[in-house]
Amino acid sequence: MKAATNLAVSKGARVHVTDLGPVLRIDLNMFGADLGSEPAVGRKAWSHEQNRRLCDAMTAEMERHGGNFNSLAEWTVAVNRHYDLQDMRNVRTARWSDGFGSAITTLPWAHPTSPKSVSIQTVGYVPKDPGTHFRMRAWQPACLYDCSFLGLATASVVEIGEINLVYLSGVVAWDQAIQPLAGDNPRAQVRIVLQKIQEVFWEAGGTPADVVRLRPFTASPEVARLLREECTRLTTEQGGPEPTLLIAEESSFWGAPSLVTEIQVMGVVGRNGCAIGQEECLLPGITSATTRIRRTTTPIGTMLHAADLRAPTGTDPKAEATVISDQVAQVLRAFGLMAANVCLAMIYASSPQSIVELMAALRGQIDPAALHFVFCPPMPELNGGTVKLELTAWTRR
Repeated sequence: MKAATNLAVSKGARVHVTDLGPVLRIDLNMFGADLGSEPAVGRKAWSHEQNRRLCDAMTAEMERHGGNFNSLAEWTVAVNRHYDLQDMRNVRTARWSDGFGSAITTLPWAHPTSPKSVSIQTVGYVPKDPGTHFRMRAWQPACLYDCSFLGLATASVVEIGEINLVYLSGVVAWDQAIQPLAGDNPRAQVRIVLQKIQEVFWEAGGTPADVVRLRPFTASPEVARLLREECTRLTTEQGGPEPTLLIAEESSFWGAPSLVTEIQVMGVVGRNGCAIGQEECLLPGITSATTRIRRTTTPIGTMLHAADLRAPTGTDPKAEATVISDQVAQVLRAFGLMAANVCLAMIYASSPQSIVELMAALRGQIDPAALHFVFCPPMPELNGGTVKLELTAWTRR
């Protein structure tokens, strides 16, 4: 088809590789088709070709580092328009080995003027040291509904030596029969989802303290507020460190109005009795009611998460970028990190100018290949602000 010949799915895409010692962590950022090539007719065929080329491009990048399509543990997908989700489910399922699947969360939350049909961020792992135990697997926790019908794994687990990296596809308030729970009570529904996440980590051999990073998608700013309150309540009651939060507000849930939140999850659990250090770190001027810093200490190194970094209310895009860049610098300096340690900066941005300003402000602090921008609608929680940033970094032992 002529229109498909001009279809570029990796224009502006970035690939960042972090050496974790026994494995490589590979972040594929900003993958998606340019809407400038969209056809006037034949959009179904165009969407299928887009999906095929996206999977081809991601496979090629993983093969370049010794992996394959099965090496991708987690996908975070922000959909704009002319993206055939059901077709992508079929395309990716056909490429996985039998029994495998990635943890995937798909968010219909792109800015209406976004130049991309879809924006995909994926995290993959490839073994480097043959003497280190390594395995990637799909996992169906008994305590969670089975969502394989969505063309994804309910969870994926990356076993590296004595640790398990656990990724969960977006968790929602469904029972085992995929029926909604507490659809008329937002707070109760938020509590159900957080409880399900905790149960998964007990089942994984860890505890709720091993839940490191949450990326919630909420139906409204009010639900975002409830979610922050409930995370703090659980931490206070149970005594563990609070996970970081990068919240997408005013999100829809694919025609499921009874759902008020969906939460993508990442955590680290010890294998074979290995103790994992989990702590919440305080950094004056950075940690606040909305910003958390988590440090996870493992036998192969230390992982740091900070989210969300943001500027004060009423800051213009240039000043906003300066404030967030200064916060990134403070975090890196406080924990002895360099640009090479930063695996990923996941950035929600609702202003094109903010993207330009932030890229310039972060130059020298973070490798541009480690930046992934989600061009999103305005975020009410920011009260006029335009940027939220989540930082992930690793230090080898």
